[in-house]
Amino acid sequence: MARVTIKGLDMLTKQLRSIGESSPEASRRATFAVAQTMADEAKQRFIAESRFTSGEGGTAGNLTAEVEMDGNNAIGRVNAASPIFIYREFGTGPNGEASVKDLPEGVNPVYTQVGWLIPQAESGDLSQYGYPTIEIKGSKFHPSNGQPAKPFLYPAFKEVAENAESIYADVFRANLGGSI
Repeated sequence: MARVTIKGLDMLTKQLRSIGESSPEASRRATFAVAQTMADEAKQRFIAESRFTSGEGGTAGNLTAEVEMDGNNAIGRVNAASPIFIYREFGTGPNGEASVKDLPEGVNPVYTQVGWLIPQAESGDLSQYGYPTIEIKGSKFHPSNGQPAKPFLYPAFKEVAENAESIYADVFRANLGGSI
């Protein structure tokens, strides 16, 4: 699991306590801001590469941010509710396995090694998305070797992680009336 470490958070927490602010609540708000920024960035990346979905009403709208408190520690998460997200992030089948991916340490997807047929009766006509159509005994199918990986979540994480300290500082400043 990828993590973000905020340097100087202890000093910031001491400053917050000295002016009477609830440090856990301020950390919760700042952590939510980081998680929400990450979810927003991931949504934009997902939509930019998508043939199937666009806008908040589509699949990308299922990326949500949340924060859980563990004592005084705020734990931010970006939830990807649809299984489409994992297929997009890592790819599927032989095409997914062969595609270039930047994966977090410890993440090792396992891929199906052979292609498959997608029944047109269940999926609709996928030829508009570049899938060929074949007919077998009167039924139409779209052969597939999977889709290449189109990472959006991990790149968003890495980008936002680089800016997490400044997001924290901005949120803390705003919550404290600019006094730090």
